[in-house]
Amino acid sequence: MKALSKIEVTEFLSVKLKNWSFDGNGIKRDFKFKTFVEAFLFMTAVWNLSA
Repeated sequence: MKALSKIEVTEFLSVKLKNWSFDGNGIKRDFKFKTFVEAFLFMTAVWNLSA
């Protein structure tokens, strides 16, 4: 599979993943939470998906 060009990635993100950005080597998104507990619950949920 061929890698997408920077333009293709930027176009895809603008349509499908609006809160994400391209940083040259990958995509990223910042998550902000009101409390530590909310952040920890989110982190735990993400970890459970990868386990």
